[in-house]
Amino acid sequence: YFYNNTSEEDTSVYQLTGDVYFARNNPKTAPSFGGTLDGNGHTIWNFERTAWGGTVVVFTKVSGAIKNITFEGLNLSTGENGDSALMTTLSGTLSNVHVKNATYKGGYVAGLSKNISGTASTEITVENCSVQGTMKSVGGNAAYVGGVFARVDGPAAGLNILGCTIDVTV
Repeated sequence: YFYNNTSEEDTSVYQLTGDVYFARNNPKTAPSFGGTLDGNGHTIWNFERTAWGGTVVVFTKVSGAIKNITFEGLNLSTGENGDSALMTTLSGTLSNVHVKNATYKGGYVAGLSKNISGTASTEITVENCSVQGTMKSVGGNAAYVGGVFARVDGPAAGLNILGCTIDVTV
């Protein structure tokens, strides 16, 4: 239900009650999300997407909160003008989000979010998060590689990155 019915205006709270396993068959990307996804300590396993030149992310835009969740075995691969990250844009909160054994390949590569984007009143917080894996930038965008974010778009009232660890091979 969550994957097909969320929007940026959705302020619902979703909770995982067990681990989620993907069969590595190009699952669709979740739309923009304004609510809360609480993983309750569970893991999303083997999310794999490949698209030449397109965006390969788990979430499009997160303006709400994602917390207490692990993504294990992410494999996201695209071409030189594509995005490879957990999400395209963060303008909300990530707390206790962990990415393990991930492989990212694309023109814009980041462990958590390609962009952070906000307004003069937006508070963006990333706390107690970790990324472990491999990142490879292809094409001419090698400057857009980041352990947490690849780039910052627009102002934000506050950007708080607290207690995060990055262990990646670039």
